[in-house]
Amino acid sequence: MKLWPTPAPKITLIYDIGSSTIGAALVTLEKNKRPIVHYTVRRPIAFQKQVEPEKLIFAKKNALKETTEIILKSGISTLKVDLHKNIKIHDIYCVLGAPWYVSKTAIIKVEKPESFEIDKNSVDILIEHQEEEFKKSLQKEGLDRLTILEKKIVHAKADGYAVQILSGRKMKTLELSIFLSLSENKVLSHIKEVLHPFFSFKKIHFHSFPLAYFSTARDMFPQISDFLSVDIRGELTEVSLVQRGVLVETVSFPLGRHSLIRMFAEKLKFTPEVALSFLKLYISGKIERDMKLEMQKVVDLVEKDWRVTFDSALAEISTKTLIPNRIFVASDFDIGNLYASWIKTEKIDRLGIASDFHVEYIDETYFAKALLWSKRSIHDSFLALSILFINKII
Repeated sequence: MKLWPTPAPKITLIYDIGSSTIGAALVTLEKNKRPIVHYTVRRPIAFQKQVEPEKLIFAKKNALKETTEIILKSGISTLKVDLHKNIKIHDIYCVLGAPWYVSKTAIIKVEKPESFEIDKNSVDILIEHQEEEFKKSLQKEGLDRLTILEKKIVHAKADGYAVQILSGRKMKTLELSIFLSLSENKVLSHIKEVLHPFFSFKKIHFHSFPLAYFSTARDMFPQISDFLSVDIRGELTEVSLVQRGVLVETVSFPLGRHSLIRMFAEKLKFTPEVALSFLKLYISGKIERDMKLEMQKVVDLVEKDWRVTFDSALAEISTKTLIPNRIFVASDFDIGNLYASWIKTEKIDRLGIASDFHVEYIDETYFAKALLWSKRSIHDSFLALSILFINKII
C-alpha cells in the first residue's frame, strides 16, 4: 500500500542535429549520478545528390519532425509503462553539428601597470565586444540575422597562471579564452517550427557540437591537454584544435561520409540507396572479390581527395602552433573505422621530424560506463557526447 504517490522522474529530451542524421534521446539527469538513457532514436536526413543549403534545411526539418514523432509515439509511451504514467518532458536541448552553426575562440588580453581587480560586469562587456566583432565579420561574409548560441569562458589566466575564479583576485595581466558560437535565425526558426507544436510550453536550449565534443573529451582524458578532435559526418569533416586545455580553433571542409556515397553512385552507376548498401557491404568485408576491387578504386579516389583536404586543414592550423599528435575521431558509425584508418597512416611533421598520429576512435564503447543505457536505448556516440555535456552544464 502506497500512502504517497511516487513522483514522476524529470525527463530531458536531447537532440543531436547533424548534416546527415538527427538523433534524439530521453534521459534522466541527476547531480553526481550517471545519466540514464531511457530511449534513443536516429533518423536520416534525406540524401542530397548535390548539396543545396535551402534543400538541406528543408530535409533537416522533415527528419526532425519524423524523429520527434517517434519520440512521442514510441519513446514517451514506453516510459509511461516502464517508469511512471504521468511522465513528462521538462527540458529540451538541441546540440547542433556542422553546418548549422559557426564558431570562434576569441582571446581577450588586459594588461595594466598597476594591480587591478575585475568584476563580472567588466567581463561581460569584454565578451559582448567580441560577440559584436564576430557578428560583423560574419555579416561581411554574407551571413546575416544571427543568434548567439554560446559565449563561454573556456580558460582564464591571471598573471600567466590558470585560474578558476577571478572574483576578488588582484592581477596585472588577464587573459580570457572565449568560445563563441552562432547560428542563422532561419536554421533555428525551422527547428522551433517543428518542435513548438509538440512542446510549445518549453524553452528550447541550443548548443554547438564542438564545445560538447571538446568538453567531454577533456573530461574523459584529463591527462591530455593538447589534441585534435575530428568530427566526420555526412557532408562535412570538422577539425578542432585543443591546446593547453583550451579549444583554440575549428576548421571544416565539405568531405564526409556522403562523399563516398556520391562517388560510388557516380562511378559505378548506382542510385544513392544502392551505393549506401554496397558501402556497408564493402566496409564489413561481405562482398565478392570483383566488386570489392571496383569499389576499392573508388575508395582510393575519395581517400586521396580527403587526405589532401585534411592536410590543408592541418596546414592552416599549423601556421599558428605546433600540431598535437593525439587525435580523437568521432564519426558516423558505419564509416568511422575507415576514416580513422586513413588518419592513422598520416604523418605529422613536428619540428622537422616525421611521426605518426595517435588516433582514438570515439565509438559507443567509450561510454559504456559513463552512462546507464536502458534496454530500449541504442548506444550512440554522438548522443552520448551531447548527453554528457548537457549533464555537466546543468
